[in-house]
Amino acid sequence: MSAEDFVRRLFGPSKLNQPPGPPERLRACAWARVSTGEQEERGLSIPEQFREIKCFAEKRGIDILREFYEAASAFRHQERRVVFLRMVDWVRTKREIDIILVHDYSRFGRDGDAVKSTIRELLKIGVRVPLSRIGQCTNGRTTASCI
Repeated sequence: MSAEDFVRRLFGPSKLNQPPGPPERLRACAWARVSTGEQEERGLSIPEQFREIKCFAEKRGIDILREFYEAASAFRHQERRVVFLRMVDWVRTKREIDIILVHDYSRFGRDGDAVKSTIRELLKIGVRVPLSRIGQCTNGRTTASCI
């Protein structure tokens, strides 16, 4: 069996004659949150977070389909995070995105166990939350850690 026959058997004849297309772009939603006026004054405003998230996405060929944000402190009470829960529910039910972009994990939640649990739940449905932090300040740390 020739190599061409082998490929034809694996992929079917139509795959052989098609030029390779551009890679599929990742689809994302963006999440931003501020909990205090002080954070907003120190460079963590919602518009600033979205600006950095969009820059990150553009450089990596990621399409942002929807933006979600909260401007309230939820402390450790997950049920008070109304918009965050709405975003997670949208992601879970719509199944339209591959990734959630967040400026910094501190914006995703304060309770480390709840953040890990949410990320595990999202991974089970094929949605990733990048491990790399998007926001950077001049010394290479995240803007949250520069405060």
